[in-house]
Amino acid sequence: MTQPSIAQVSAFFAVYTHGSTVKAAKALGKSQSIVSANISRLEDSLGGVLFERANGRLRPTERANTLASHARSLLEAYQTFSAQGNSGGYKRFVIAAPRSLSMTFLPGIAKNLQQKNHGLILALQFLPYQQIINDVAEGIVDVGITKLPVLDDRVLVHPVCDAPSVVVMPKDHPLAAKKLLKPADIGQTPMIRLGSGLEYWEKIELAFNDVGIRANFTIEVGGVGPACRMVREGMGIAIVNQLMAAEYLEILDLTYRRFSPDVIHQFAWVSSPFSESTKLISQFGAALKQGMASLGLENT
Repeated sequence: MTQPSIAQVSAFFAVYTHGSTVKAAKALGKSQSIVSANISRLEDSLGGVLFERANGRLRPTERANTLASHARSLLEAYQTFSAQGNSGGYKRFVIAAPRSLSMTFLPGIAKNLQQKNHGLILALQFLPYQQIINDVAEGIVDVGITKLPVLDDRVLVHPVCDAPSVVVMPKDHPLAAKKLLKPADIGQTPMIRLGSGLEYWEKIELAFNDVGIRANFTIEVGGVGPACRMVREGMGIAIVNQLMAAEYLEILDLTYRRFSPDVIHQFAWVSSPFSESTKLISQFGAALKQGMASLGLENT
């Protein structure tokens, strides 16, 4: 029996996760004909059909379902192995992240990568979390920073840190005298709310309700950056995650105190199992963990 090639395994897993040779080809950066040919060769090699067409999609057979987890592990191991020797020949490396990391955190990682890779062309894109995940899966960007949970099987998920919720305020605010802030400490202090329907805000409101306090939200904004700027203008305090808050403390001359009870935000970075920029992906992951550690955030 002819041994399957890594190209055939990549084609198989791409079709398995995307459901069609067209989408798989886009994720792989290959033509549809090459993907289809690799699937046919793999089926010949294994002696059986891996996909059946149903309702316009390629539905995996029972054997394909059995092989999928092995294919994923093989591709992850291949990327790790390739990263040890892959160098040079870079064209463009695209990183996606939420806009709240655009001020200092992500530019620092970009600088780290360029110092290690002469001639590297970087592109930074600032997108919503779900779009980051989708664009990595579709091969539009190489890596992205997002929040857990990630429920998309098309991407590899690398947990990176747990960020607690913190209360952001001016440095001379009376609440800054405390090291830890509870709902009873905050009381009716005007607060700036980030959006509505967010799971972590439901936990924060529950913490206030549990001690018989109705949180005094006076304004609602869509993002950590705008919220911190409102704080700077004296419009209230804001409860945000520590990772995002760190971007604005020095720039806006603010401070923060940890909120209790703990409301934790879990962050991860995602990559595609089909990316060929294995060395850069490995370096990005290392630089990201180093950056989280510099902020005092716990690596997971």
